[in-house]
Amino acid sequence: MLLLRSLYRRSLKLALDWSALFKETEDLLEKWKHPDPYHAPTAPGGSKFERNLPAPILDPPPRIQN
Repeated sequence: MLLLRSLYRRSLKLALDWSALFKETEDLLEKWKHPDPYHAPTAPGGSKFERNLPAPILDPPPRIQN
């Protein structure tokens, strides 16, 4: 019984250590995140332009007469 109680206490302490590690990691990610992240155009608040699309086909400029 004493061994089980000891293991249980150790597991609880270890669980607290893991939660502190997650909190530290979240803080670091928040600190180092990109200031202007890209969001997919279909996502809420998405970027205006979609990347890697071909350029739009435009009419050629008119000919200049000499």
